[in-house]
Amino acid sequence: MSSGVPVEVSRWIKYLSQLGPTSSNTGLFDEQLINSLKKIGDVSPLTLSAPLDEEIQDTVISKILSDSPSLILISGTAGEGKTRTERTIWEGLLHSVKDVKVISQSEGGWQGSDFPSLKFELASGEIYNVLFVKDLSPKLSEADTPEFLKQDLTKPMEHTCLIVACNHGMLLDHLRRDNIKNAVDLELAANAEKTFFQKEQSSILNLSNGLSVNIFDLSTVPISKRYKEIVSEVCKRKEWKLCEECPFHENCKIFANRNCLWDKENSQLRSPALRQIELMELLECSEIHVPVRDLLIIASNNLLGTQQFGKKPRRKVLMTCELIQEKSEKNEAIDSFLFSNLLGQNLPESYRRESLVYRELSKFEIGDFAPRDYDNLLNNEQMSSLQKFISADAYKSLWLDPKIGDSRLLNLLLEKMKRQAFFFSIPDKGLPINFDRWRLTSFKQGKAYFSYLEKIGSATSGTATIPRNLVKGMNRAFTGQFREETNAIWVTTSGTSSRKLQGEIVVVQLPLTPSIGNSLGVKLFRKNLGGLSVGVFREENSPSKTREPIFSFNLSPFLFEYFINLSEGYTFNSFSSDALEWGMKIKGQLVRFFSSPNTSYEGELRLNLLPTDQSQAVELIIETDR
Repeated sequence: MSSGVPVEVSRWIKYLSQLGPTSSNTGLFDEQLINSLKKIGDVSPLTLSAPLDEEIQDTVISKILSDSPSLILISGTAGEGKTRTERTIWEGLLHSVKDVKVISQSEGGWQGSDFPSLKFELASGEIYNVLFVKDLSPKLSEADTPEFLKQDLTKPMEHTCLIVACNHGMLLDHLRRDNIKNAVDLELAANAEKTFFQKEQSSILNLSNGLSVNIFDLSTVPISKRYKEIVSEVCKRKEWKLCEECPFHENCKIFANRNCLWDKENSQLRSPALRQIELMELLECSEIHVPVRDLLIIASNNLLGTQQFGKKPRRKVLMTCELIQEKSEKNEAIDSFLFSNLLGQNLPESYRRESLVYRELSKFEIGDFAPRDYDNLLNNEQMSSLQKFISADAYKSLWLDPKIGDSRLLNLLLEKMKRQAFFFSIPDKGLPINFDRWRLTSFKQGKAYFSYLEKIGSATSGTATIPRNLVKGMNRAFTGQFREETNAIWVTTSGTSSRKLQGEIVVVQLPLTPSIGNSLGVKLFRKNLGGLSVGVFREENSPSKTREPIFSFNLSPFLFEYFINLSEGYTFNSFSSDALEWGMKIKGQLVRFFSSPNTSYEGELRLNLLPTDQSQAVELIIETDR
């Protein structure tokens, strides 16, 4: 750019905007981004670690050297970076395969076809082919679809390795399509589905026809870990140093947003970024997977999002260096509120409803309400002791110069934005006041939820004792009665009121701790890529970390909150209906599992048949023969 704006910064911001919500983000996003880079000019793309790239490439090389027919599936949800991974493998094969040489590649190289290929000459003189399918899903009906996709996917091809990028669902649909009905394809579909549910990063399947199939699932990388890497890489780019040379940097909202997220002195993320990463972890604990493409959108919008205060966003607008320069030269202000950007509230409501991440983040209702003493804190003399925790730009916009006049609606919006600033900025410890930031949200048990995650993470057993108030809440949900028991989990079928037992009902009683004659106990633990889970464990000599529960269910953040609220006698409107629905599903699973005569476990399970007259209750003790 001219007029003193560093050209490297301008290109970097343009590239960053291509990652954001204004991009099309359709299929083959990797190739669109490469084309955009060519138009923007000389700018280095983000470099992110790819934990499976090296393993996949080593696998392909071993297939080439062994001259064995093979199928490699690079799977994951849409936007996970499957095409990027294939491109990385392609580039690696061109330069790093020893003892063989590349003799040809398909016309136009990687970008010349949807089905590019490489030919290698082996030491034996044989020719080995590596075929790539960039995207399995949209190609089935096209006339130029190659023959190897029209036939059985599991049909071995001599001297060939087939590498296919595929979404989970599209792969299973392809293998089970009606016009093929191949037994080995169906065998692969059944095994692949199992690995997807078990969330295995990589697996090897040896099919009945002798074909070796490797499955790599890119959706198994924890999103909080991945997102932290993305935000860090965006914020520590060398181009930000050049921003300090820009004549407009003092009034640049992009630069201000970045400095609010990144501590350049200590080269680490600041509290607002870490709190957003924490929210991503809560989504992960709810078994919601966010693909890399969406994480890039969020990171871009954090910095470039803009909105006019008090106006509903009508379209997706991101800041650029050109816009900052234009506004500065006209002496006009440009609004960008970082804490709103972190939640996507600078974007149109229709877009947020369609966006998985922003739709789920809205359920936390951050800043929508607060206890009265917290609201008083926002505007009293104690604010001076908390000001240091809030960025100078945010403090100026929200406290010193809010520009709201006498408008009641703008005042309410301002209070909400101040609460959001508190949630993302105020530390949890070392304050002169007793402050729990989760009380500024609908998820008021956030502090307790994370404390149990920490306990499980630090425990040698990998488990934690289940809290008594959680037990009480589950008992009330699973029985429909206002129960007070906290030493066991009770589950009943329908037919009860709050006080009176009606008709014969089955009751499952799960003691929290093992005892004489009973080897079962209930604990909190954490599953791979998940949050808290409630597990029924069999008492054994082996450590808990090395054994699996005989039954478990995910305790999502909202379900955790729901049960705690039930124990205190109330529920909260924002998520009670969804949580109740999940609670009833878990209740049904418990009853079906533990009342089944085929259930295999050691120890006792107590099932009671309770008639109308409770004094006539008959206790049935079911013992296993193992």
